[in-house]
Amino acid sequence: MPAKTPSVNLLNMEDSTHSVVGRIISFITTYGRYILITTELIVILAFVSRFSLDRQLTDLKEEISMKEDILSVNQDIENEIRKTQGQLKEVKTLLNGQTTVIDGIQMLQAILPTGVYLENLSLNGANLTTNAIALDILPFSQTLSNLSASSVFQDIRIRSVTKQPQKSTINFSLSAKIIERTK
Repeated sequence: MPAKTPSVNLLNMEDSTHSVVGRIISFITTYGRYILITTELIVILAFVSRFSLDRQLTDLKEEISMKEDILSVNQDIENEIRKTQGQLKEVKTLLNGQTTVIDGIQMLQAILPTGVYLENLSLNGANLTTNAIALDILPFSQTLSNLSASSVFQDIRIRSVTKQPQKSTINFSLSAKIIERTK
């Protein structure tokens, strides 16, 4: 028969179960093992999950790099599109303002009586400036009366009036603002 191996117990457990120190040692030896094992499992899981997180980080960096490359390649196209959008906006503004100018020119043509001729016509936005010649005083006064009665022009100002004694013509210059038609 084999010999019995001697056991050595340095802690006397019989008397220590009733003391505070004995209870703490008993708690540490029983539940402390479970706490230690649980902590080690959490550390191992964190270590293993680190590999997964590193892979995800690498994938995200690659994806960001690819998207940055795509953006840098398309930057010229985007700039061209923005430039074209700006030009389209300017054209739209011009087209919307064009109806006001056309209305003003058509109304000016309709209200000018026979005997009044335009030397030049200048349009700056909704501002109209013209130099004209009237063959007599009657067409000149009729022009001013028609302009004042018009619903298309406002802020009418006569800049200069001169009479040519040899030709009996009246040279005049005027400016007016074309009223924008409501849509």
